[in-house]
Amino acid sequence: MLTYEEFWQQLKDAYPLTKGKIRLPISSQLTVLEGIEPKKLIGDLKIILEKLIKKLSCLDYRSLITANNEERILPLLVKDFTGIVRFDCVMTPDNKVKIVEINSEYPDGLLMHDYTYSTLLGKKITKNLDVFLKLFDKNETIFIMFQKEAVFKDAYYLEYKLLQKAGFRCFIGNPEDLSFKGEFIYCKGHKIECIRRCMETPKFHQGFLDRLAGKKIRLVNTFDMRVLGYKSSLQFIKSTYVPRTFWLTSANCNEVIDNKNRFVIKPSNMYEGKGVFLGCDTDKTDWERTVVSCVNKNYIVQDLIPAKEINVKIYRDQTISNERLFFDVCPHFFVKNGRVIGNGLVLMRFSRKKILNVAQGGGIGYLKY
Repeated sequence: MLTYEEFWQQLKDAYPLTKGKIRLPISSQLTVLEGIEPKKLIGDLKIILEKLIKKLSCLDYRSLITANNEERILPLLVKDFTGIVRFDCVMTPDNKVKIVEINSEYPDGLLMHDYTYSTLLGKKITKNLDVFLKLFDKNETIFIMFQKEAVFKDAYYLEYKLLQKAGFRCFIGNPEDLSFKGEFIYCKGHKIECIRRCMETPKFHQGFLDRLAGKKIRLVNTFDMRVLGYKSSLQFIKSTYVPRTFWLTSANCNEVIDNKNRFVIKPSNMYEGKGVFLGCDTDKTDWERTVVSCVNKNYIVQDLIPAKEINVKIYRDQTISNERLFFDVCPHFFVKNGRVIGNGLVLMRFSRKKILNVAQGGGIGYLKY
């Protein structure tokens, strides 16, 4: 096992800007989990993803957009599912896997995972990169677009670096760096044919979305991927992998209030773990008040699957610390024109809190695969 400094010295190339000065806690070992056979899990989730894409493609899913109060992206929907998908899965006490969310807008750190996994394994792995490159065409000019206010930019610049290394014409910057002329979009005088979208929908200004609509541009990830990632879309998946999921309405709010320890409430269009309420961790009076305030406001209810804990050796605070942390399992898939073209590594997220979100603290690791 590498020491703390040895680990980060080997990992610095994954951080083109900071060279690893911003250090996320990372498990020092690849994880093997009782009850999970990675190959079977990947195969089952691929089938589920294909069925969900097919289901949504056959729907007038604009009703889902309206239900989530995001009509502003309607002009940007092109019935094209292209981008990266991350399933967020937890394990039940009897080691069954349950899908609690699908992240299909911008799963963070995608190409960094190859470097981290390689460092832990002691062998070069390019599993995510190999499929990622298939999302792009060599004859198009790409613009990697991220939010100007973003603090941690290494993930975007790593994509930029590796696309360039692979022979793609590529620019990088913020929406403000683009100019519009007629039906085309330009950066520094160069016509852009493809935008790699590294921003969640809520982070876009309306003016930019208005200018983007109707332009001759290809997106990775498309805005249709936003629909795929709505928490309410899980209700279209009929599988033992999916806990009961339904809209919170005035018709079922009493059931939710009376059975608070069974449920979790979250916005259907949630991102970065915001607005999640666990009934089991909420006072009865506060729970009732929360349920009533969320009724008919694009919140979904889901059967609570408590996150399990695991003993982890983790690179943290200049050392390797032994901790017992909550975790989930997050396989990555790649979709182009509605077809699953491959899968990536299986990320694990760790947290001292039951609501797992690396953006709110915690750490990461990987399922051995």
